[in-house]
Amino acid sequence: MLKQLRDNTKTILWIVVVAFVVSIFAVWGMNQRGGGGGQPGEPNNIIGSVDGIEITRQTYANNFQELYANIRQQRGDDVRLSDTESYMLSEQAWEMCIQKAIIAREIDKMGITVTDNELVSFLRRNPHPTLRQMFTGEDGQFDYQAYLQALSNPEADWTELERWGRSILPEMKLETMLSSQVNVSESEI
Repeated sequence: MLKQLRDNTKTILWIVVVAFVVSIFAVWGMNQRGGGGGQPGEPNNIIGSVDGIEITRQTYANNFQELYANIRQQRGDDVRLSDTESYMLSEQAWEMCIQKAIIAREIDKMGITVTDNELVSFLRRNPHPTLRQMFTGEDGQFDYQAYLQALSNPEADWTELERWGRSILPEMKLETMLSSQVNVSESEI
């Protein structure tokens, strides 16, 4: 039996090598031709998709930068990540892309929208963390009245704040909808 394996090793090895080379060309060749949907000569901006929802390089980069900023805030601006930490951060950024795509699909599927009144109410009750810092006095207390006064200023451009609220609210509504449907019986407790 061992003699037969030794005799056939060369043949099996060549089959594995040929299959490997063919699969490399097949996979890389498909990546060169498809996926981006852009014009010939344009760089491929799509790095993946989840159920037909395309994930762009920019989305991934934004998630990575957000995670890296959190680490810098915790450890200081001169933080140096190890190779393992960088790998884990990139994996976490990719998982965020997938999670956001799935959540966006469910929001669309359920027809969840945000009205202007809901947005205004949300922004009044939930100041963005950056704005919370801007309206915090020397005593460390948030000045809610000053925040409300600034929100009611028609001269101020609140486009970014509105964009933030419109991105957060549908996810919160989905989460509320899902958690309201959860029932735990006495026997499960």
